[in-house]
Amino acid sequence: MHTLTTYGNGLSPLPTHVLYAITLYAFLGLGYDGLAALATSVVGLEIAPHFDKPFFSTSFTNMWGRRWNMSIGNTLRGLIYDPILEGQLIKKEGHKAPPSSMLRRWLGVCGCFFVSGVMHEVVYRFDCQN
Repeated sequence: MHTLTTYGNGLSPLPTHVLYAITLYAFLGLGYDGLAALATSVVGLEIAPHFDKPFFSTSFTNMWGRRWNMSIGNTLRGLIYDPILEGQLIKKEGHKAPPSSMLRRWLGVCGCFFVSGVMHEVVYRFDCQN
């Protein structure tokens, strides 16, 4: 990606964006899935996929919501959205969650977007420091 951002100034915007998307997908796919598959093959565990063929999605919503960065979506759902929706941080055995209200759903979605935004800002700041 460094080469693309440094030397790609002569390209028009469309090829630059396409190459950036492919490079990002390859980097994340090899970096996360490749290393995780290697590590878990030694231990013998199964891992959840990080992506689900995002370039074959039928819409932007399908790609972003169901196919791209599934591990982060599942993490945010389990750590932010579900506790806000259920009204408890730790699930108790046999405790039935209260019915979710529209306010709790809205707060859960806003909480996930806030945490995701903070995570992106941290990554952006760290990347710009180098």
